[in-house]
Amino acid sequence: GFPLIVGGHDHEPYLEQVNGAWITKAGMDAEQAVIIDVTWPTPDTPGDQPHISVELVPTNQYPRSAPIAAAVTHHLRPVEEMEGAFLCAVEHPPGQRRLSSKGIRRAQTSVGSMLTSLVRDGLRLSGAGEAGACDG
Repeated sequence: GFPLIVGGHDHEPYLEQVNGAWITKAGMDAEQAVIIDVTWPTPDTPGDQPHISVELVPTNQYPRSAPIAAAVTHHLRPVEEMEGAFLCAVEHPPGQRRLSSKGIRRAQTSVGSMLTSLVRDGLRLSGAGEAGACDG
């Protein structure tokens, strides 16, 4: 097979060569990019093993691109609208921990548990899925 795997949507950057194949993941929030060069020894040897070089670089070393920034702003608009949406009222009885989303991309949090429970309960109320599919 081809000696390169390019992963996506991973939170942690990852570069490793395993049995001659590179596994690359740039991490989250576009803070880093993987620069990959694939070259063959000659145009006559396309079937031979290519030479692959990989480098993980911080993206802040490149100038900001106005067209890319405009596209990102456009695509983030629905996310920003959801950030201001009212989901539910939350009371904090004495002695219970407050809700937190700190570290939600890397670990289970009280906000994540609350949101997934709301979705689960909503599916139960709507009768979606098979009986018992939302239990647990």
